[in-house]
Amino acid sequence: MVGGWINALLNLLGLGGGGSAPGTPGTPGGAFRRALPTWDRSFERALATWGRTWRYPMGLATEGVAVVAAEGDDRDYAFDLSKCPEIRAGATITGGAIVGGSGLTIGAVSVLAADFDEIPAGQGLTVRISGGTGGTTYKLACRATLSNGRKVTVPGRLVKVRDYDS
Repeated sequence: MVGGWINALLNLLGLGGGGSAPGTPGTPGGAFRRALPTWDRSFERALATWGRTWRYPMGLATEGVAVVAAEGDDRDYAFDLSKCPEIRAGATITGGAIVGGSGLTIGAVSVLAADFDEIPAGQGLTVRISGGTGGTTYKLACRATLSNGRKVTVPGRLVKVRDYDS
């Protein structure tokens, strides 16, 4: 038992083997991986596999889930409404708007015409976002209008990290 706590402490300090398999002493649930800072204390460029979707219901009800992007990224992002009770009951999305994000270049919001990041077609909104300053967190809110006249808001945060081009 003491060995498990020591292993967990070493893993927390970054001196261990990066975790352990589930069910063995060490970090519960297995290996813990995170983005590491570079030698100059900045973060490496956001990988193409990093998330770009905010989902309903939100992990943090007041501010939404954070999505990370490099300041030079020009990408499509999605707001997932597939778990919204009104959508599950048969309502459709008729439109939407993005509120917030001062300092970002935000394109036109459109209803998903095809599946996108595991969101079924017609059950989410997509928008192209670019610009921003590294080290800044932008608060966004996607306000979707549904066919039954109701409006649903999905909050989100976009965290911009410095480009790492050198």
